[in-house]
Amino acid sequence: MKSDFQFISRKETVTDLIASATASAATEALEVVKDAAKKNLGSEHRAIGNHLVSDVRLTDAMVVGKLGSQDQEAPLVEFGTGEPISKNAHKTKSDSEEATNVTEASPFLRPAFRQNKQVIQQLLDEEYNTKFNGGG
Repeated sequence: MKSDFQFISRKETVTDLIASATASAATEALEVVKDAAKKNLGSEHRAIGNHLVSDVRLTDAMVVGKLGSQDQEAPLVEFGTGEPISKNAHKTKSDSEEATNVTEASPFLRPAFRQNKQVIQQLLDEEYNTKFNGGG
């Protein structure tokens, strides 16, 4: 008895569509976050914003998006250079010298991601809707 029924798996096609949609949304999202990060930088650190770069890569298991700065001072601004010495602590001359080299953290990247969490989700939703509801 011959059967006309044939099961065709579309797993690879669906997986490729998901990865493509995620990569596209991630690329857009990183641009939004990059713009927010630039706005979060104080005027004394504006040059760091000119060195912000993003990259989206597809691997076998995931989409990886990265945003960072090629400016060597960026991590020092984002995370600071150490704990400031308490005003009430006993200071020796070396403590005072060390205190002048401490830079307080002025995060700009992490807040930019947090500020845009809903926008990032919306970009993903729109891209998935486009791919899976007949738009792409």
